[in-house]
Amino acid sequence: MRKFFGPAGSVTRVTIESEFLKTNMLGDPTVRVVDVYIPAGHDGRGLPLLVDLVGFTGSGLSHTNWAGFRENLPERLDRLIGEQRMPPVVVAFPDCFTRLGGNQYINSASMGAWEDFLLHEMLPLIEQRFNCGGSGRRGVFGKSSGGYGAITHALRHSDIWAAAACHSGDMGFEVCYLPDMPAVLRALAGTENSIERCRSRLTPARSSRNAGRTGYAKIQSSQSRPRPTTYAG
Repeated sequence: MRKFFGPAGSVTRVTIESEFLKTNMLGDPTVRVVDVYIPAGHDGRGLPLLVDLVGFTGSGLSHTNWAGFRENLPERLDRLIGEQRMPPVVVAFPDCFTRLGGNQYINSASMGAWEDFLLHEMLPLIEQRFNCGGSGRRGVFGKSSGGYGAITHALRHSDIWAAAACHSGDMGFEVCYLPDMPAVLRALAGTENSIERCRSRLTPARSSRNAGRTGYAKIQSSQSRPRPTTYAG
């Protein structure tokens, strides 16, 4: 919901047919869209480029969508730029949603080469089409999984990114998630590694009073001898 009624920028939707994402093992689409914000009075030429990496279960498209009782991100950019609280910038909002709800914006044998997609397919296309960004004029920011992606990209590719912002980034996976991995793998083994079947069995458990870890326990107890399986990470 717009709160600033000055000049409004534009959002252009760009489609990218990715070669890097064709190796993903989830069967996710390789044709991806990126919404690109251009501030009012500009065509993108000569402006810095920012890339927005959203949190898990989100998409860059959700940040450009209409929002009730609050500004979406293009509306907030219009206000901040219009009030001269930030300089004009181009902002890219890539759709990186996957069958599992998202990714960490790094290359994965199972989820796909998202790092390569962003760096070697999306960035060159956006910069060439809108004549923006370039060396020393690129920034990446994100929250949650997007924060992890932003800080990881900044540390791994300081030659590409000149600035980065990590908001509540996912960190310490070995502390947060490693203890749950054996139960998850056993649950998947009991459904022949089918994510959909595993989720369908977990849903009733989560809705019960004993939601949470007991959902995994119920699946395990129903499969007394899960077959040994090799997992791709």
